[in-house]
Amino acid sequence: MQYVGVRKDGSTFPVEILAREYLLHDRVVRVASVHDLTDRLAAEKALRESEARFRALIENASDFIIVIDRAATIRFVSPSVERMMGYSEEELVGHSSLDFVHPEDVAELAAIFQTRLIERGIGVPIEFRIIRSDGQPRILEVIANFNLLD
Repeated sequence: MQYVGVRKDGSTFPVEILAREYLLHDRVVRVASVHDLTDRLAAEKALRESEARFRALIENASDFIIVIDRAATIRFVSPSVERMMGYSEEELVGHSSLDFVHPEDVAELAAIFQTRLIERGIGVPIEFRIIRSDGQPRILEVIANFNLLD
């Protein structure tokens, strides 16, 4: 629970009080510790603001932004991916990214993923075809950062 502490000068600050009871020599003693939460709350606020800026940037970007894990499973797609491919976020997230790649490009792209996971490069250009929800192929030229796959 959060409380308000008061300094000598009368200013206030957020505190957390943790208290426990212990049995010591047949007597119950209470020990309390008071923690100033000012720095932690400021850091949490800064993190929330940073996350909001990042989310706004991603949600309004026209670039194709997709996050996949080591198994090539889609973990996140930006709204631009949905607009470009015609699939909803629910249809994409949790599925293999290779399911949406043109069948003739799957083997090569899978090999690139495996090689790059071992080598760990920065900004690898890759060109391949995807299949939109309407069945139409589209050529993508992407810059993949494989350091983000962990």
